[in-house]
Amino acid sequence: MTSTTIVATEHVLARRRLRSSFSIFGGDTDYVESIFVRLTDECGCVGIGETTPMPAYSGVTVAETEKALMKSLLPAVRGKLAAPRVLHAAMDAADSRNALAKAAIDIACFDLLGRHLGASAAELLGGPLRDEVPLVWVVGYMSIDSLLAEAAEAVHQGYRTLKLKVGRDPVRDVEIVRQVRRGWPSIKLRIDANQGYDPETALMVCEKLADADLELLEQPIASGMIQELAALRARTEIPIEADESLQTLADARELAAAAACDVFNLKILKPGGLFRAQQVVAVAEAAGIPVMIGSMPELGVATAAGFHLARTLGTLPYACELMGPQMVESDVVTSSSIRFSSGTLRSVADAPGLAVNTELPWQE
Repeated sequence: MTSTTIVATEHVLARRRLRSSFSIFGGDTDYVESIFVRLTDECGCVGIGETTPMPAYSGVTVAETEKALMKSLLPAVRGKLAAPRVLHAAMDAADSRNALAKAAIDIACFDLLGRHLGASAAELLGGPLRDEVPLVWVVGYMSIDSLLAEAAEAVHQGYRTLKLKVGRDPVRDVEIVRQVRRGWPSIKLRIDANQGYDPETALMVCEKLADADLELLEQPIASGMIQELAALRARTEIPIEADESLQTLADARELAAAAACDVFNLKILKPGGLFRAQQVVAVAEAAGIPVMIGSMPELGVATAAGFHLARTLGTLPYACELMGPQMVESDVVTSSSIRFSSGTLRSVADAPGLAVNTELPWQE
């Protein structure tokens, strides 16, 4: 039997405290709040998915996401074939929006289908090309002393790439880059303004940091300013990474057509899960734009899903941001098939689906 039907759906909320408050231009976050979805098929196989809205980044609340799941999306997939294209067609017909909610169902579908077929999610996505993915440690907005201490700990733990959150004060931003670069001249260093600059300020920061050997400047200006982003890219040697500007497949096409960025930050939750994320990857590959797999950050299920997608990418020139489980005091879900080690995430077994624990969230 190669096809199977979804006969039951469930969802549950889980909250985990971050080891330290995570601050970006859009606001501060003390917790990771995720919604987990569980799908069960006619054979009794179970798949689990996750979405983490992070309102400080997305502007979407957990309550709004849960409402979309309960009112339209979960009812739409009951009785449907557990196939990504089928489920997305059903979800889109029921709700033209709420991609973050759809992502939880999409991820659960890949997990369920993998368990049903005895294949890993990476195999379902086309086949793994690597077993190890390098990671970047993201340092939130904080005092310079605290930032330097966290950077030192990350480097000690084996991270060879650091990303600094900037965007509130360009003078301070330039200074922290200078200090981190002096402290660790050999690491890869990128900064993320989360839309915090206007175009003129972004250009000024680029000019002041032209000699800082920055790997990437992520989302320096507002998400809708595609032509301005393209103009900035044309005036700086620092590679520009699109994040908030890249939410949907249509965004990917627009960014590519405008030559507005050098790199895509692809967070699998943004377009609606792994199925849509693969479509964004196809646009990127056609346009010659590298892809970095980002994070909201999420807990273990969505992190595992992003890792499986990263394993299938044709090239992976940039360290990924799949470090969410490392940022919380304790994760909700564990995986027997992947392991964090010295600034990397690696596969230790190609188990079916996402190989995550499907019971723990429902025991809280």
